[in-house]
Amino acid sequence: MSEEPITQADSLRTWIENKIKEKFDYSKASYKKNDRIAFCNAHPEFKATEKSIRSHHNKILDEIGPKNGKTPNELGKKVPKVSSTMLSSKSDMDSSIEPVPQPEIPGTIPSGPQIPGQPPTPDAPYINPNMTVDSIGAIAQGGMAGIKAILPELELLTEEEQKSIGAILLPPLSRISDERIQLYLLPILGVLGIVGPKIAKARGIRKEKKIREKQEKEIKEADKETKDD
Repeated sequence: MSEEPITQADSLRTWIENKIKEKFDYSKASYKKNDRIAFCNAHPEFKATEKSIRSHHNKILDEIGPKNGKTPNELGKKVPKVSSTMLSSKSDMDSSIEPVPQPEIPGTIPSGPQIPGQPPTPDAPYINPNMTVDSIGAIAQGGMAGIKAILPELELLTEEEQKSIGAILLPPLSRISDERIQLYLLPILGVLGIVGPKIAKARGIRKEKKIREKQEKEIKEADKETKDD
């Protein structure tokens, strides 16, 4: 009685089992591809290609790899990252999720509408009491003044425009709790509102002085030519 011929599937399974015993590295897709190419070259009788055995190769590897102590990373499988919040939340048959309360971080500022003179309520959004429509408008004017120092033709904001900009930017800027912004950026813009116009004025005076000097020089040259004639 003749023996049954060995199939491609049997050969591939034996091949992978031996490779695992030899501690072959399957951690990257390119390594697995090279292994499939090596198998096809070693078994030309099956007339297989790397692409044609890819699915079967991965299936066998996923089956026997863990049985031989291989982790998903060692088999080149990406394991999705699960956050601590996801792990600590549970879902019932109604698909409702009960979030686990997160510990408060020391030094954080509580958020929420705050009433002046009263302590902030828990979980209320933070509102910077120093931010007002007028203060933000003044900051915007400071920025414009700084630009005007470079572009003297630039018009500064009117009082109405300052209030409009202040009203638009108040919601986002009043939520800023970063001390670095409050201590450095905002004062710098405020100073620009005072210094900027003076710089722009000085540039204008300097420009006018150069024009006058040029005109005086041209007049003197013209007078000299007239006397020579």
